[in-house]
Amino acid sequence: MIFYLFLINLTLSSQVNSVTIYPHYAVILRKARIFLEKKEILTFAGLSGFLEDNSVKIKSKDLKIGEVTIKQGYLEEPPLRVKELERQIKKLANKINNWENEKLVIKSEEEFLSSIKLASPEIISKELLMGKISPESWERALTFLTTKLADLKRRNLLLEDSLNETKKQLEALKKELQDIKAIIENKKEVSFEAIPEKAGEYEIELSYNIPNAVTFSPYYEINTDDNFVNFNYYAKIYQKTGEDWENALVSLNTAKILPITIAPEITPYYVDWEKPIYEKRIPTEKGELKEAPLLAEKEEVKTFETGISLEYLLPQRISLKSGEEKKFLIKSINLPAEFEYFIYPRKDNNAYLQAKIFNNSDLVFLSGEALTYIKNNYTGKTLIKNIAPNETLQLNVGVDERIKVERKLVKYLIKKEGVFDKKEKQEFNYQTKIENYSLKERKLKIVEQMPISQTEAIKVKLIKIEPKPNLIDENLGTFTYYKNLKPNEKFIINLSYSIEYPIDYKIIFY
Repeated sequence: MIFYLFLINLTLSSQVNSVTIYPHYAVILRKARIFLEKKEILTFAGLSGFLEDNSVKIKSKDLKIGEVTIKQGYLEEPPLRVKELERQIKKLANKINNWENEKLVIKSEEEFLSSIKLASPEIISKELLMGKISPESWERALTFLTTKLADLKRRNLLLEDSLNETKKQLEALKKELQDIKAIIENKKEVSFEAIPEKAGEYEIELSYNIPNAVTFSPYYEINTDDNFVNFNYYAKIYQKTGEDWENALVSLNTAKILPITIAPEITPYYVDWEKPIYEKRIPTEKGELKEAPLLAEKEEVKTFETGISLEYLLPQRISLKSGEEKKFLIKSINLPAEFEYFIYPRKDNNAYLQAKIFNNSDLVFLSGEALTYIKNNYTGKTLIKNIAPNETLQLNVGVDERIKVERKLVKYLIKKEGVFDKKEKQEFNYQTKIENYSLKERKLKIVEQMPISQTEAIKVKLIKIEPKPNLIDENLGTFTYYKNLKPNEKFIINLSYSIEYPIDYKIIFY
């Protein structure tokens, strides 16, 4: 999009046309058009005060660019957000002032009514003795005083609460205004000589870098269906450049911009032989010699090649004000997946849906936070690692409540054995029942488990495991089943084992 400029004191009016976001940097590009007949001094005003002067570039076809100067600038008109904040601050300040005045009035009323109440007993006695007033009238008067004082105290407490809350709001608005002003008042302007080859309309591009003011992070919303996974790939973008982006093209680049791009100096390139390092000995206090302590070996820094940098162009132009964070869609794509439910009933009664996802797209999914859904029902958060094209990802999607898991201790025995070498023996019989309440067949991986002894004095023995597991791991004490469970089908596992140990042992499980 090209923004046409109107020559006002040779100051160009421009908006941000495109932004390329790098780690720790953003490259801003502005475009403008102006009609020129002769050499002029043109100015881009109202630019971010955070821009790096040595990054400024100006170009225009058939327009010669002369000397460029950069200096501090200013805003002729405060932004709308500043005006709105100032309006809100004034409104809250007036409200606080009115409430504080009301509190002063309440205080005066309380003091007046309290003085009457204190003097009432003496006045009542005299008036009653002289027969000037009936007891009922005095009772009504005292009730009025008491009720009025109670009302005033309640109103005073309400005002105090409102004042405290409103003062907090006022301080928050003042801080926001201060932060915004600190940014918007930090402005620069770029002026340059423009020498046209001939009279005509020229497009001018201005680009510059702003460091540490823009960040982006990958963010995903992943929704699983029966045969595929829908990846909604977003970028969360936060910017505090001091410039609002209106309808700008934005691209995200993973390359790091080097702050210094000066060519290296030529220096000698030596070769030498490695000198032997002789063993050192340090004298002790008694004059003996002991080995010198070895210096810690310098840990080698591991490097990982991630290939060339990646750049993503957002599919639509975006608007983002300085100080805001928003998420923007990069791509929504369906990826093929294989699903399996992982069930570990000794730990809990949940069926965890796991998806093995194949990235058959040309996108690289960068590591980031993901919200997971099963058929549009939110199941939780997870983190994903980088996924290159043609790679697979193992993703924990969440718990599917349609797969019911129940593990219970159906039988427990404890008995003492032996005459001289007395032992105690415990027997456990667990039953695990799994039911599929979904409408489709589900692929399950179920892991049952019994304890493993950490000492020879404690003997753990398998009594029974039914049905026969697909895989047994004696090191973990696990029995693994791979089962396809049809709708409304049940699968039951019975596990029995015993633990025998010296009678004076107190056993623990961990």
